[in-house]
Amino acid sequence: MRRRVEKIQVDDCVIKHGLRCDWLLRTNDSVSKQDIFVELKGSDIEHAVRQLEQSLHVLARDSQSVLLRCYVVHTRCPMTGTDLNKHKLHFQRRFQARLETIKDGKTVSL
Repeated sequence: MRRRVEKIQVDDCVIKHGLRCDWLLRTNDSVSKQDIFVELKGSDIEHAVRQLEQSLHVLARDSQSVLLRCYVVHTRCPMTGTDLNKHKLHFQRRFQARLETIKDGKTVSL
């Protein structure tokens, strides 16, 4: 089944000032509704998390039927640590969103 995905440039387009992520991918069909927030970052994952969090506050749809996912695409080594686990729990509790990182094309669930 093909789904229509809306690609929204957040940085300097939808949100022009303050912290914001780079992209929002949004599906809005009868099968599933998803908001996927993406931040492309070098190694400053703490800053990326703040950007994603602020973008969620502004742009996430207020509905229990919307699946929220956040991705940080980064170059950081090491990829895991207690700080990342803390952010994962925060996103799950506060936004009911899943936070993941991607490095070298590999998704790492936090």
